[in-house]
Amino acid sequence: MIVDVRIVKSKGFPVAVVKLKENMEILTSPGVLNIGNMVSDTLMIMEVPKLYDRRDPVNHIEEIRRDLCLPDDTVGFMTAAEIEYVTAVKETEFEGMHTCAVVTAGIGNRVIAGDVIHDMDERLVKSIEKEKRIRARRIGTINIIAISPVPLTDTAKLNAFIAITEAKTAAMFSLGHDETGTTSDAIAVVSPIKGKKEEYCGTGTSLGISLARSVRSAVQESLIKREDFPEMGTFLDQLAKMGITEEKM
Repeated sequence: MIVDVRIVKSKGFPVAVVKLKENMEILTSPGVLNIGNMVSDTLMIMEVPKLYDRRDPVNHIEEIRRDLCLPDDTVGFMTAAEIEYVTAVKETEFEGMHTCAVVTAGIGNRVIAGDVIHDMDERLVKSIEKEKRIRARRIGTINIIAISPVPLTDTAKLNAFIAITEAKTAAMFSLGHDETGTTSDAIAVVSPIKGKKEEYCGTGTSLGISLARSVRSAVQESLIKREDFPEMGTFLDQLAKMGITEEKM
């Protein structure tokens, strides 16, 4: 399904380059380069520093794309996660549907959807303190490239976003995280151009099940690679999370 997933460097920036076997439809949200509805055979995920503050990220990733001689229509993401360590590729077959997911995961800015992060400075300090480790934790993004083996209608692509998001959150829960994702997660749904289009891609369909399994497995692997597990705290901390305080005891 995927021709090649390789890690390269340009001007000191690690980049995961995903080459598809042919031009395919790519619906991306949010993304950085060539976002929205595109047709391409190339995607890239560029690693940037944890305190990345350039005001022209589109121009920057475009500069890296040109330096790597990638096609003009390349779809691009950014992340502060360690591309060389955390890139995960998983394929799943379920009832004839063979899907694939490419994931890079960094969750320093993890959050429960609807909540506001109030301890970002503290998280950055912890990240910097761990910089001596090979797999230092960084503020990052969960980037997911999910590839369908069959063409999709527009509504099926939106349906796929739901299955992918739920699978990502399930992967986080399975490793002990309470949060549903990060503040900057991005998804690309990739599907063939020609052929009869599937109208549904929910978690009750063979396609949706296969896609969700690929995504869940890839997110889990990426997080495990970077040793990203929640800090559990003390027994009292765990009770407090459940609303059982010392006063109540």
